[in-house]
Amino acid sequence: MANRKTANAQLPQQSEGVFPKLDIDDSEFLDKITEQLRKRHETSKHVLLNIPIWGWTGDGKTCALLTAVHFCDLAQHPLGFALITNTDQLVSLESSAEDYKGLNLVGTAVSTTERMRGLAEHFIDNNDWPPGTDEPSPYILAIRNVTGTLGYVLFPDLKGGSYRELDDAARNVLQRAHAAALLVNPETYHKKTTDGKRYRDEILATLHEFSQADVPVCVMITKADLYQSQDQAADETHKQLTMLIDQQRSLQALLCRVSVIGSDK
Repeated sequence: MANRKTANAQLPQQSEGVFPKLDIDDSEFLDKITEQLRKRHETSKHVLLNIPIWGWTGDGKTCALLTAVHFCDLAQHPLGFALITNTDQLVSLESSAEDYKGLNLVGTAVSTTERMRGLAEHFIDNNDWPPGTDEPSPYILAIRNVTGTLGYVLFPDLKGGSYRELDDAARNVLQRAHAAALLVNPETYHKKTTDGKRYRDEILATLHEFSQADVPVCVMITKADLYQSQDQAADETHKQLTMLIDQQRSLQALLCRVSVIGSDK
């Protein structure tokens, strides 16, 4: 498959000079990052962010992106995400820097649009979770405000084993990230089985990787409105993750519960 190139290609490096650090707890975070992107866009349209999403199969990566595209409405938010239908700028983007060559951005944009349009009705309109997959499925979306496209964000993906074992390819993605999302399924996290222990250990190890690579991360407890009242698994997961994150002194992290569908259909 052509999209496998994304997992193996050299991803763009972090660039602190272009994007100075911001505090993700800042109430004006979105306004500030929008202004940074706008200023960068004035001098160059070649803005590509690298934001991997960590998670095991079924944790909700695709659903998180579907949610972002559907609910980041520019009438209500300073930034939004959109599917890419015109790939001309991506051709220019990929030829603009050595780091971008070989990322197959146009192919990724085409497959992203096809896949997400096919799943959006299933997830958003029919209120049902699409099936999880172990197949590599990188995504790329346009970042927009009300005046136009400010840049693009690449969400790299690797085969399921890479995220479950954190091999060299996964480390390359994490170390070159501008930011990251870590998805946590509370049902799996709360399990007392060997797989549950492995899951918790892998999440902690990944937090260490983010901290060492100086990558800010949003830790998302997924499928939250399946637990609309007090739920032991979700509440205990939230409590334990709060403790773990607080002890990572150099880690910029935001912990939240997310979802768009529940058990009532």
